[in-house]
Amino acid sequence: MLTIKNVEKQISDKLVLPAFDLVIEKGETVALHSNMSVISELLKGFTGRDRSFQRSIQLDGKNISKHNSDIGVSFLKGGVYERLSVLDNFKFYRGLYKSNLRIEDVLHLVQLEDKKNVKVKKLTYSEERRIQFARSLFQNPLLFVFEEPDQNVDMETKRVFLKLVTYLKQQQKCVLILTGNIESAITLADIPYRLNENGLHGLESEDDTSSEESEDEEAEPNVSPSIHFRKIPAKVEKKILLFDPTEINYLESSGGDVTIHVNGEEFQGFFSLTEYEEKLASYGYFRCHRSYLVNLEKVTEVITWTRNAYGLILEDSSELPLSKNKMATLREILGI
Repeated sequence: MLTIKNVEKQISDKLVLPAFDLVIEKGETVALHSNMSVISELLKGFTGRDRSFQRSIQLDGKNISKHNSDIGVSFLKGGVYERLSVLDNFKFYRGLYKSNLRIEDVLHLVQLEDKKNVKVKKLTYSEERRIQFARSLFQNPLLFVFEEPDQNVDMETKRVFLKLVTYLKQQQKCVLILTGNIESAITLADIPYRLNENGLHGLESEDDTSSEESEDEEAEPNVSPSIHFRKIPAKVEKKILLFDPTEINYLESSGGDVTIHVNGEEFQGFFSLTEYEEKLASYGYFRCHRSYLVNLEKVTEVITWTRNAYGLILEDSSELPLSKNKMATLREILGI
């Protein structure tokens, strides 16, 4: 359905959008994790503001154009009329896009039935984001593009968005999520990617298997058998910092590198995530996802997003994905 081929943009000597290829089929949900400048350039391409992309992006076999009704972009901000009620916004969108969708059905899908007569300016930020999602539904394009759909929203709105994505997949729509948050990319999409200066790379998912993982699983901890050293080393430029295991919130693996998260700060690790899992096993750490190792003492909530999607909320408000097959193990650990 969507084909992106050799999209690249350079301004003077600065590469603002790395070259990459991407194909999204009907019914697929793909996330691109990248920085704000890359996301901004992609949005310019999808909305036709930058015509240099038109020959590089095809939708349903046709080059995209400036006014392409088959592409619906839900921006992080804008597109909502604050002086109108929720219902009046929906009536306007339905007429604007000549939609056949019933307003009652859309209200239910975005969970705003009890707010339909409330003016938008009196809604919470999260409820306002749901109106933006609804606008895309009324447009009913072939390709739905969402910019940071779960940024700073409450748990209920995140659940609403996941249900919305499931609905769009059933309708055989293409969904592309653009986000600067790696946890969002993994949690919200079936196929997550990272886009950086080296191009497009698949993010590790629970179902992936690789020779690197096999080697990690067979690796022995690189610790002298006669010494038990409880500190965890991390790199900071030319220094080595040593953290107590109780200080660490979680560890994240991406592209073969491990990042250690401590009180909102990030530090580069020395070992593979599997090696860290072995080192920290006695300190209450749990492999909640192939790419994440979490300190269970830092977990405050276990969230069920959908039947197959779960998450963990930490003391510092970080959100980590929890794999479906890890949920059963966690239940055993918790004794429930």
